[in-house]
This record gives sequence, structure tokens and C-alpha cells, in this order.
Amino acid sequence: MIVGLIIYFTSLSFNPVEIYYVQLFILVNIPIFYIWYWKPNRSRTAYILWVAILSNFFVLFGLAFFSLGGPWQTQVIIYRNLKNENRTIEFQMQDVGAFGYNRRSIERLRICGFLEIIDPIDIVNIDTLKWERVDIDLNEMNLKGG
Repeated sequence: MIVGLIIYFTSLSFNPVEIYYVQLFILVNIPIFYIWYWKPNRSRTAYILWVAILSNFFVLFGLAFFSLGGPWQTQVIIYRNLKNENRTIEFQMQDVGAFGYNRRSIERLRICGFLEIIDPIDIVNIDTLKWERVDIDLNEMNLKGG
């Protein structure tokens, strides 16, 4: 539950975005379960709390479903850190349907398989003493051409 707050207020992110929404759903509904457990009149309270839980579910599902575009996908790993191979600078794109693509350059620090820290970065001012240029094409969006 604390992870949801940390993600919201920092640049920490989960690789599958669905994990974030499950954490957020649990975080939002903990106070509701707490009230339900300690309330003496359970029949009426249970009905109200289940409505609150279901409404939270649909609101969070709406956030997940109607968020602008799909997930960010790495097209090119541009730089790799010389001291830490889990730290890379990548070019990513996001498909937003009929509106085209969003583009960004990020610095990614992989902590474990699904947890990473992502910060936007300007690739013009890269210190080449700390970073090695690798230019690995991943093309996770399977775009043709190039």
C-alpha cells in the first residue's frame, strides 16, 4: 500500500501498469474495510461499503482504461551506464491512437524485474565519461521502416 503512495509522489514505476492499479485499488479500499470491520450495525453498513468498493473499482478501472494512450515502449537503448548495467538512457514512444505518438527520452534504473525508477532526461548534455553509447534497437512497438 505504501508502494502506491511512493509511486504517486516519486518517479518509481511498475513495468506492467496493471500492478499499479491493483495496488491503488487496495490502498483506496483499506479504510472502507476498516470501517466495515469495526462498525456494529453490519447489514446496512455492509451494503453502503460494498457500493463504495465497487464504485472505487469502476473509477480506477476507468482511469486505467481511459488514460491517454497505451504503455510507454522502448524503441532504442541509447546509453548504458559504465558502472551499473541496470541503468540506461532510452528513447520511448507511446501510441495514442489517432493522435499519433508521444515521444520521450528517459533514464531508467531497473531495481528488479517489474520495479524501476524512471526520470525524464535531456540527451543533449550527457556525460560520456559515465555513459557508453550502445544504440540497441528494440522496436517494442514493431514499427516498420527505419
